[in-house]
Amino acid sequence: MYLACVIDRCSRCVAGRRLADDTGAAGACARVGSAFEGNGAPSIPDSGQGSVFNSAAYEGLLASGHVRRSMDGKARRVDNVIVGRWFRSLKTECPRISECSTPAELRRLIAAYVEQYNSVRRHQSLGYETPEPWYHSGLAAAA
Repeated sequence: MYLACVIDRCSRCVAGRRLADDTGAAGACARVGSAFEGNGAPSIPDSGQGSVFNSAAYEGLLASGHVRRSMDGKARRVDNVIVGRWFRSLKTECPRISECSTPAELRRLIAAYVEQYNSVRRHQSLGYETPEPWYHSGLAAAA
């Protein structure tokens, strides 16, 4: 299973996510597009540097939403640091994730983790507040 998520860079809030079993560009575009639908497209998304995120389909998705790429150049370690750190947190703070036997079980586990991450887990970068109030108040845009 492959997870795409949209994270607001300023508030660290996970604004959208989609889980699927497709690794190709079409699947990645569907996951990212679905995450954008309910929350709007960010001005600059974090993404990987793999071939999927350099494909014509992904570039077209970004262009259709007037979204700029986050990457400045090959192998820039800070290009997707926010999403990378979130995935690291998911893997370390939600250790049962590898024990899921069905996609539905994995979806429920990820949904519970995202809810906890957004509304309970405090972040030092936000003055030890949770991401959700920052994201919904518009303070993230002003930061």
